[in-house]
Amino acid sequence: MKNLLEVSNLHVYFETPAGLVRANNGLDLQLEAGGSLGIMGESGCGKTVLVYTLLGLQQPGKIMNGSILFKGRELVNLPEAELNNIRGRQIALIPQNQSTALNPLLKVGEQISEIETALKIPDTGLDNAKHLLAELGLGDIHSVEHILKSYPHQLSGGMRQRVLTAMALLAEPDLLVADEPTTALDASTRTTALNILKKSSSKTSLLVISHDLPALKTLCPKLAVMYAGRVVEYSDTESLMENPRHPYSRMLMKYQQSAGFLNMPLTGFESRDLLGDDKGCSFALFCPQATAICLKEIPQEVCLESGRVVCHLYTRNGVQTC
Repeated sequence: MKNLLEVSNLHVYFETPAGLVRANNGLDLQLEAGGSLGIMGESGCGKTVLVYTLLGLQQPGKIMNGSILFKGRELVNLPEAELNNIRGRQIALIPQNQSTALNPLLKVGEQISEIETALKIPDTGLDNAKHLLAELGLGDIHSVEHILKSYPHQLSGGMRQRVLTAMALLAEPDLLVADEPTTALDASTRTTALNILKKSSSKTSLLVISHDLPALKTLCPKLAVMYAGRVVEYSDTESLMENPRHPYSRMLMKYQQSAGFLNMPLTGFESRDLLGDDKGCSFALFCPQATAICLKEIPQEVCLESGRVVCHLYTRNGVQTC
């Protein structure tokens, strides 16, 4: 199947008083049209930077190198006016925190009307939004009317999540990006959020950024593991969970199992300082199987039967790079 999204050798850097932060550092990623892909990794590994870079909103970060092809079109250095025609219409984002993503001073219906105007969606008197909200489980037309006349603080977390999803789906985008969709949600609201996204995947391609492995297993048949700004392993979700190949992926899965697969942030878990130099494998200092070459040379991507992995262990064993 043809790829909807292809990210190749993406480098996004931030200049800070402490030094240069390599938030995305040679990142490669592919998503098939109609597919669903999960990206997992600890907090601070560059997942959210990738999301905003897809939309051209990575500032003050700078794209130093690489390519982002969306429907065969290069997005890097695309003029702002052309990016505006893509944002919301072709690539839509469900932001990370439903409690702060909506404007507290405007009623839900007013915010949806603003989006319809900005995206030049034909005026149907909010009929499309009402249909989507009802489809997402917010009740009959009378219940939906009440929600449209409500302020965000008058809605539950699950309701706000569904409003944001409806907003993202209004223009029928080709790609729906959900950034940490289950963060800070209770069990009931989390289940609601996952059901919403699962239903949405029938309408659009789905990219889910999360450290919640059970959620990714529910939503995404494909899974990528990020570490220090780079995808270090990509495979079928089941295969990666049962037989991770990269040493970091193994430690990550072991940690998830020991935590009972709870939705826990992974900040500080064998974390690499992104301010460090760009020599060798980023995981070498923490890897129990590291050798001298791991400290000197950046590993290349190796294609295996079950997926792809970026690790010197496999090139040493005679496996060819992709």
